[in-house]
Amino acid sequence: MKKVPFAELTIKKLRVTREDDPLANFPLLKMRGDFNMVNITSLVATVNAARGCAKEHGNVDALTASMFRGWDPGTWPFPYINLNGKFELIDRRHTKSAAESLLIKQAPGAEYVRSVCEEWDFLSLKAVLVLAAIRFNVDGTTNATKDHFVHAVLTVCDIDGLDNTDILLVRGLLDLAGANERYNHKNPITCIENQIIKFDKDLDGSVSMTKNSTDEDFTKVMDNLPSFGDNQVDKDGTKLFTMVADRRFNKRYAWDLLRHIWEAERNGESVRILIRSKSTTARGIRDDRQDLFEKVVEYCNLAYNSYRDFASEAMNESLPSYISGIELPRKGVENLPGEVFILHQLDGEEVPSQVDFLDYYPSVDFNQ
Repeated sequence: MKKVPFAELTIKKLRVTREDDPLANFPLLKMRGDFNMVNITSLVATVNAARGCAKEHGNVDALTASMFRGWDPGTWPFPYINLNGKFELIDRRHTKSAAESLLIKQAPGAEYVRSVCEEWDFLSLKAVLVLAAIRFNVDGTTNATKDHFVHAVLTVCDIDGLDNTDILLVRGLLDLAGANERYNHKNPITCIENQIIKFDKDLDGSVSMTKNSTDEDFTKVMDNLPSFGDNQVDKDGTKLFTMVADRRFNKRYAWDLLRHIWEAERNGESVRILIRSKSTTARGIRDDRQDLFEKVVEYCNLAYNSYRDFASEAMNESLPSYISGIELPRKGVENLPGEVFILHQLDGEEVPSQVDFLDYYPSVDFNQ
């Protein structure tokens, strides 16, 4: 659709109507009046609590390039709610960032107000806005993912003190968030439900925001971390690497991490590795880390124990019987010279912290 230059943009040139409202089936908010031209600077973009990331760059660069040519008249206007004179965005944070970078003064807006819904009136406005922000991204062209639905519902439960193990409540909240529109099959929704129901704050930690998850944020934070680098050598000769933890590929990443450490050990060098996750949810980051470091421990023990058993057997077979039974000393990843750190990405984490691989050994049940 041909873009309308912002200098010529008026409400009359829009090609969307109230019938196109993405929240038309959302019973907790309704559009007030008609579209209006709103000042970009008056729109307030709060932290992205719905998706679980303090900042998510997303496609700002692409949006900036697109908006340079004008406004797409088929695009839904900026959705916002008036909170005592403060126009808080419900969605479109990336679009606002793009508009600001281009010094655009005004753009179409759509104001929403709380709607009476007896079944869900107990939800706070803050919880309602979290659900609405996810619902705006369920049309299949944007990036509302299973992790985002999980985090949004857990956030709502945390905000309003609701029971995340109540399956009927969880299903109702997911329906409000648009999960049943986003996914046509039962399996992904069941997976989302199970993650929410199984969440235990004592075991999983609090429902928290994430930071430094995007490539843009990672590049910026690395500028302020002189002790770390990507495939570089520090002034003291330490080799510096950055790596990603991702449950989908950690089988390979674990071997890559070990290879860096083993190569440094063989060459008498020191190595420092910084690990980050690209997950946009706190739970995703924790799971990525846990899975990677458990695999590093498992694979290192597999390699060392295999050789240790072979060498012990070969040595004992070659010795006289009266001095046989010699067992070589054990070595694990915790004995290797390399330093492995995790990037600060969760609430309460302010600087990179060193990994203690002993924390990732399988637990032993002494009652068995």
